[in-house]
Amino acid sequence: MTDISELRSRLRRAFERMLRYVNVPLASGMPSSFPECRDGDLTLRGLREQEIAVFSGWLRDLHLARYAFGLSLDADDSYIQGVVNDHISFLKQDRRSYVAICVNNKLIGCIYYHIRDIDGLRFGILGIFIGLEEERGRGYGTRSLDLLLGFLFGELGCSCVELDTANYNKVAQRTYEGLGFSVCADQRFYEGLPSPNDIELAPSVYYRLTKEQWQARHI
Repeated sequence: MTDISELRSRLRRAFERMLRYVNVPLASGMPSSFPECRDGDLTLRGLREQEIAVFSGWLRDLHLARYAFGLSLDADDSYIQGVVNDHISFLKQDRRSYVAICVNNKLIGCIYYHIRDIDGLRFGILGIFIGLEEERGRGYGTRSLDLLLGFLFGELGCSCVELDTANYNKVAQRTYEGLGFSVCADQRFYEGLPSPNDIELAPSVYYRLTKEQWQARHI
């Protein structure tokens, strides 16, 4: 049985990890609400307050939560639940970084994104998960990311977009590489920000895509 001091320590590390992803200096061009983007039956729009409960419900599946947050395969359920709880708390405070993925007006997943200006260049970072199991493997994640990348590069003026995934998440890796992302050694988005010492994270694979690389695929 996990004692209370160890549990508190794990929850604190979870909280520090979420601070890294949510409490970063955002660029002034970050919209207060995400504008609706469409591609056939697929729509991206801002996540609505009443949909937070749906989002929370998906993350009750701790296997999905482990993959969504890139947690270690050794992380136990209490730790994963702590990460989920912290994430939901942040989401309730500020939804502007969360994009709903809808197919035929049905919510099926979510993307989170941030932008940050570094040395005169605008960087974006993002992550995605499809919450409805029956909608996974149907290409909606790939299409959603491509649609969002168009917004980040075209409307928000990003020079580069970065992301990461756990080393065991081979499906995500194939998706990102199929969109043109290349493996890189680190992420400039977090340059100068403190890195939490979170032993519950899985080793990460880092990816980067430049505006020029994305444009070359859409000529």
